[in-house]
Amino acid sequence: YQNGQLEKIVTRHYGESFQLLTEYFLLNGQLSFVFEKRYKYNRPLYYDTTAMKENNDSEAFDFDKSEIIENRSYFENEKLLHQISNQDCGSPYADYYLLKEQKRIKEDFDRLIKHKKPNR
Repeated sequence: YQNGQLEKIVTRHYGESFQLLTEYFLLNGQLSFVFEKRYKYNRPLYYDTTAMKENNDSEAFDFDKSEIIENRSYFENEKLLHQISNQDCGSPYADYYLLKEQKRIKEDFDRLIKHKKPNR
């Protein structure tokens, strides 16, 4: 919050094979930018050297070997205008894909906004 106005929400989700950081930025009370950073682990968290040996594997869990996927989503008037990913070739996304992403992001954001603290 700044001056009683919600400006940013940060979430972090953990799973056995990933970690997801999401930052939602608001401008004049509306969603304007979303940054997502997903760490896709090389093995599940519990997969230690013992599990590696038991499974005749050559790797145990190593956070430094995580694949990092970053998405940046730009909104105006509740509409996803543009999205950038470090996994794409730089071409603009198709409209149907942006609509699907808009729906996903907005549903997650709307769930969070229901739990926000009241303005002070």
